[in-house]
Amino acid sequence: MLACADLCIGPAVAREALADPPHADVRVSKPLIQSEAISILAASDPPAILSAYDFGKGEHDIIAIGLKRRDVILVIDDHLAFIIATRFGLRPLLTLDVIVELVHSHGMPKTVGIEIVRVWQSKNRFGPGFLRHTFEKLNEVMP
Repeated sequence: MLACADLCIGPAVAREALADPPHADVRVSKPLIQSEAISILAASDPPAILSAYDFGKGEHDIIAIGLKRRDVILVIDDHLAFIIATRFGLRPLLTLDVIVELVHSHGMPKTVGIEIVRVWQSKNRFGPGFLRHTFEKLNEVMP
């Protein structure tokens, strides 16, 4: 992914990744954050209304970043945070849709995109409907 896009995360996600979390995809991020291949965007204070919702600090950060920086693509996989972001007028993407976008428009080879999604499928990272839909979208791309 880093060959096709600049990746940035919020401070809470960086703290989680640097603290040796159990998820393999987040563990892979640690050396990339430490080497600054993945950068950390400062999050301004989120709107107070976000405290009324039950989701994590990482989701609060990403919504606050999106409200401050309209030039970034927000990636939110938490369903509630995704809905709340849209209520603020933001247009987040799911991680799976980022892979599709990288294949469609940013030079990621289709085979690489499919392999990334297959790995997530083997780890039960996303539900079957989301995965099937993503494979269909990736197969719309000419080889």
